[in-house]
Amino acid sequence: MQRFLIWLWRLAPPVLLLVLAAGMLLFPLQLSELVGSISPGCTFRRLTGLECPGCGGTRALRALISGEPWAALRFNPFIIAALPILLTEYIRSWRIYFHPETAAQPRSRAYCILLQLFAAATILWGIGRNLV
Repeated sequence: MQRFLIWLWRLAPPVLLLVLAAGMLLFPLQLSELVGSISPGCTFRRLTGLECPGCGGTRALRALISGEPWAALRFNPFIIAALPILLTEYIRSWRIYFHPETAAQPRSRAYCILLQLFAAATILWGIGRNLV
């Protein structure tokens, strides 16, 4: 039984992604409403009145689910551009969690530079969107 639970736990992330993908194809309006209903809103904006780098991300995700990529870009283009990096890091952390021996494998220099540029771009986006 314990092996089954461990096996089930290992399959949870990819199954969740498949369910989300299937939901996007089969029930986009219902999935969009679900995402909107479970979103807590932006605490940073509530406290400071300023937009964080992720503000509009939920609306952008809802627009993507509904098949409106241009609307998603209007809500938050940075989040849309960051999705491949975020997904790559999610998959990497999931792999390291289940196979700790792979954590010893270093990232390539180019990838590390990409992550540093992403961090800098996040900060600049957060500052810049409040200045305009």
